[in-house]
Amino acid sequence: MAEKKGGEGRWLVRSLCFGLVALVCFGVFVLGSRPPWVFAVFDEETERRFLEYLGIAMGGVLLALGAVFADRRAKAMAEAAQAQAEANRNAEKGQLQERLKNAIDHLGHGSPTVRAGGALELERLARDAPELREIAHEILYAHERRDAGGAEDGDDDN
Repeated sequence: MAEKKGGEGRWLVRSLCFGLVALVCFGVFVLGSRPPWVFAVFDEETERRFLEYLGIAMGGVLLALGAVFADRRAKAMAEAAQAQAEANRNAEKGQLQERLKNAIDHLGHGSPTVRAGGALELERLARDAPELREIAHEILYAHERRDAGGAEDGDDDN
């Protein structure tokens, strides 16, 4: 479907370019050589009006070409902005995954302060990323249950 639109756009641009080239060539021919067959039947006022209309037609074709190219440029910029937004979303997801991985690594550390930092990190991640909130809480609760079970086992050994 997009290829068909692009084909139609190319046809329009080519037609407008051809029309502009034809008008310019005709204008140069008329103004440069002033052939008698063109102006012999016209008086000066008609000749002036003819050249005015020729200039208006050339301006109209240029205006149409400008509009077509501006539309293409706007579409390309919109696509680039959409691609950049998608890249930003993917980068943000990667950062969230990295934060989750680091928090899990900290939970498994031997130092109690590092483990507490990992728990705090998980809690912040749950607050910052609603889509990871449930996962972060499950990991945190599983770690707390494991630590609670480990502390009970340690108490039994004493």
